[in-house]
Amino acid sequence: MRAPRLTFAPPPSLPDLTLVVEPLVPARDEDAVIAAALARELPAGTRLEPGEERRGLGVHGWPLRLVQGRVIDDTGAQRETRLVAIYRMLDWFGVIRTIATDRATWEAQRAAVLEALVSADLDVGTGAVDLADALGC
Repeated sequence: MRAPRLTFAPPPSLPDLTLVVEPLVPARDEDAVIAAALARELPAGTRLEPGEERRGLGVHGWPLRLVQGRVIDDTGAQRETRLVAIYRMLDWFGVIRTIATDRATWEAQRAAVLEALVSADLDVGTGAVDLADALGC
């Protein structure tokens, strides 16, 4: 049985920011997992443009890759900013998607979101994620 996605509703102060914790997936093709996470549930009539990427280690030493993308509609306007964090934990990937529907909200919260993703306390044994608390969700 596959574990459910966990979607954290944003706090009232950040209504345009959503956090989705995906079920763990086998660590096989990292690029394919990131591409699928970025493109998941794209609004109709939009396309995804890749953005910047960072690699490093999470707070507990798990390899971490952060990939940003922009969702563009058919008029060329940006509808969303997406950020995917992928953690390699032994033979598994932990994937967290952040979706911002307002550019001003994203710019104002970007540093806090990045810090929360880098410092996320992922517990592989229980599936617990302390990230929602870090963002006030």
